[in-house]
Amino acid sequence: MKTDLPIYQFLATDPKAFTTLTGIELSDKYQFSAPTLKSGERRIDAMFAPSDGIGPVYVVEFQAQPNPSIRYNLMSKISLYGEQHPGVDVRGVLVFPETKVDKQNFQWQPETGQIAVVYLEDKFSSERIAESADPFILTLAPLLIEDNTILRQLAPKCWQTVNNPQLDPQIRNNLGAILQFWFMERFKTNTAQEIANMLHVLTSLEETRAYKELVAKGEVRGEARGRQFGLIEGEVRGEARGRQFGLIEGEAKGEARGEVRGQLALLKSLLTRRFGKLSTSTLEKLDAATPDQLRAWADGIFDAKSVEELLNS
Repeated sequence: MKTDLPIYQFLATDPKAFTTLTGIELSDKYQFSAPTLKSGERRIDAMFAPSDGIGPVYVVEFQAQPNPSIRYNLMSKISLYGEQHPGVDVRGVLVFPETKVDKQNFQWQPETGQIAVVYLEDKFSSERIAESADPFILTLAPLLIEDNTILRQLAPKCWQTVNNPQLDPQIRNNLGAILQFWFMERFKTNTAQEIANMLHVLTSLEETRAYKELVAKGEVRGEARGRQFGLIEGEVRGEARGRQFGLIEGEAKGEARGEVRGQLALLKSLLTRRFGKLSTSTLEKLDAATPDQLRAWADGIFDAKSVEELLNS
């Protein structure tokens, strides 16, 4: 089951997602980013830093497959970021879905900071998830509940909880798209309509607002490309269509479309969270931008003081 891409989208939704995964409480000053480190061109997929500079910076790495070098990979990112931002307290958080994935199974505390290790199976039992009313916890249900029968029974509650009208619309949309993605991954032999029935979704999955906004249309493959551009929908459609029709040419075309649309959707989401509601002129400028412009704006979003400053840079 594909996990890396939606996990980082989950973290980008709200700092509460970070607290849900790690148990580390953040102040309301913390903001998510996914910066590219100039030295070595490494990319941090999830980082939380306080906008007022008070408090540590957390670099998060999610690892779903065994990788003996993952601690050193994370430490290299911490070191590079610390080198570029001297004096900042940089800490790493390494998240595994299961203990067995962690082949080294030790916690490391280097001089430049510390790496905390989190095993999700220890934090979230099936019983805890089933009893929860927290939308962030219930979004993780298809990732953490192994029993398909229990997961099917819990599906309507998951959907109703993440679609609570009292939730911030952007959080609601993001969690809804991630939940859809994971259910489609868990039940790959089911059609989109069968999964919609399982969730008790009244509208076709393709017609839900979250699906339209956050999922890039087209056959997009590769978690590395998806992590870079924030794609969710391309993975869902690419897998579903590819399985049904064996598209090859469509996959190539969809990858190009999905790359731009996914990048644009994520940038709009981050700009709205950073600066508030976007003006019509801003949206028009974003829609007309090239992929290179979108990437440049995404890299500078947390350094700019206003939308205008960012888009005119």
